[in-house]
Amino acid sequence: DDVHGGKREVGEAHRASRIAQGLMPARSASRMFLALYLVALAAIFLMAPGATVYWDAFGYALQAINGDVGGLGLGRPVFVLTMHGIARAWLAAGGSPWHLEIVLRVACAMAASAAAPLTARLALDCGGNRRVAWMAGLAVALSPAMAHAGGQVLTDGPGVSLLILACVLGARATLGRRGSIASAVASGAVLGLAVGAREQTVVNVLTLLWFAWLAPRGLRWRVACAMAVGCLAAVALPLAFVFLTQPSYVDTVRSWLANMSRDRSAKTYGWSDLLVYLAWLLSLGPVVVIAGATTIALQIRRRKWRWPRLAAVAAPAMLQVAWMAT
Repeated sequence: DDVHGGKREVGEAHRASRIAQGLMPARSASRMFLALYLVALAAIFLMAPGATVYWDAFGYALQAINGDVGGLGLGRPVFVLTMHGIARAWLAAGGSPWHLEIVLRVACAMAASAAAPLTARLALDCGGNRRVAWMAGLAVALSPAMAHAGGQVLTDGPGVSLLILACVLGARATLGRRGSIASAVASGAVLGLAVGAREQTVVNVLTLLWFAWLAPRGLRWRVACAMAVGCLAAVALPLAFVFLTQPSYVDTVRSWLANMSRDRSAKTYGWSDLLVYLAWLLSLGPVVVIAGATTIALQIRRRKWRWPRLAAVAAPAMLQVAWMAT
C-alpha cells in the first residue's frame, strides 16, 4: 500500500507540475490573463458607483490621509498603511488633495482586477484546462459584487486578490519540486498580508494546511512549517509596527470589540434574516452560485473530488459563506 501510495503521490505531483508549467503555451496564457484583467477593470468602470457611497470607504479615505490604524477588527493595518503610502506619494508628487479619493479608488480597482487572472491561474494549478480557467476568471471578472466593491476604497477587492495569490502559491508548494519551500513561505506571507487587509481571510489557513497535506509525504511538515513562518511574520510585523507607533491603537481595538458585543446582543437573528442572506448570495451571481452549488453537491454525492487542490480551496470558502450567515 505504501508503494502504491507513493506512486500515486509522485504521479499527482508530476501531473500538477505539468499543469503549473502550463497546459497551454506561455504566450497564450499571458494573453488570457491580460484579457481577464482588462475585462475586470472594464466591469468595475461600468458597474461601480462613480463616487464613494459606503461609510467605511469614507473612513478608509480619511485614514489614508492621517495614517491612523483602527476601526474595524484589528484595524486592517496592511490596507490602511498601503493607502496611506499611496496618499503620501500622491501629495508629495504635487497631486491635488481634492483628487486623492479618486486616486485611491483607482488603486483599489487595479488591485481588485488582479483577482480575475489569478483565479484563472489557480484553476489551471488545481487541474483545470483552458476552458475551465476562462470560465473561472470570467466569473470573478464579471461578478457584480466584485465590480461594485472593487471601485470603492474598500478592503474587499485587494483582500480577495491577496487571498487568491496565496492559494496559487500554496498550490505550487505542493508540487514537490525545486522551490516548493520558497513557494510555501511566500504563500503564508501573502495570506498574512490578506489577513492584515481583511481579518476574515484567516479562515483560509485551513486551505494552506490542506495544501501542505497534499504535498509529497517527505515534504509535508517542511511545507507546513514554511507556510506558518511566512504567515505569522506577515501578520505580526504590521501589527507590531502599529502597536509601537500609534499609542491609541489598542484602545481602538478594545472599543470595537465592546461595541460589536453590544450590537450582537441587542439584535435577534431569525429564519427570515437567513432567507434574506441566501437571496443576497444568489443575487451576486445567479449562474455562478447555482453552478457552484450543483458541482459541490455532485462531488459530495460521488464521495470523490476530481481535483484535490480544488477541494482545498472550495471547502474553506464554503465555511466562510456559512460563517457570514451567522
